[in-house]
Amino acid sequence: MIKQIFDRTKLYLIGVGLIIVATLIGELLKFFPYFDPTSTAMIYLLCIAISAVYLGFWPSLMICILGVSAFDLLFVLTLYTFAVENGQGAVNLLIMFVVGIAIVLLLTNRES
Repeated sequence: MIKQIFDRTKLYLIGVGLIIVATLIGELLKFFPYFDPTSTAMIYLLCIAISAVYLGFWPSLMICILGVSAFDLLFVLTLYTFAVENGQGAVNLLIMFVVGIAIVLLLTNRES
């Protein structure tokens, strides 16, 4: 029982680590003028896909929520808030979330 809890907790911690790595890469990309926030969004979606393949449904769902939240908080024009400046930004975040959920649903074995 304790081992199962530890194993599942380890999956969630790996997922949080993926989001931290994606955020650090996104912060590094800010220094290059030819990268825009769309590149960072793709890095978060890649993390969601990796987690969906290797970690399972629930950790991947958590990573999807954390990835979209981190992207909104750190890379959308209204920095360090969850506010969205215009309708296009809201639509972009919604599409990113829907694509993340689709990746999770398509790549995971939902029995886990």
